[in-house]
Amino acid sequence: MEQVVICAGDAAVSDNIFREIMQNAEDILELLELPYRIMSVCSGDMSQKTYKQYDIEVQNEDGSIRIPEALRKYMNGLEKLNLEAEV
Repeated sequence: MEQVVICAGDAAVSDNIFREIMQNAEDILELLELPYRIMSVCSGDMSQKTYKQYDIEVQNEDGSIRIPEALRKYMNGLEKLNLEAEV
């Protein structure tokens, strides 16, 4: 999920908005019951306009995809997708 905000060039305002959009992303992932981790992006991987950036990675350890309860009605009640490697 990408969130972009255009705001005043003020560090305090930017930090407040940054915290707000990070919380938005975490709230959505928690509502969808998706496991995630937050990774700090190193400065060499960021563009010039960026001074702070985090990636939120959604993952299951076994490579499967657990269908969140809220989405199961759209998946015919399916609870989990198991990924199989192609031979």
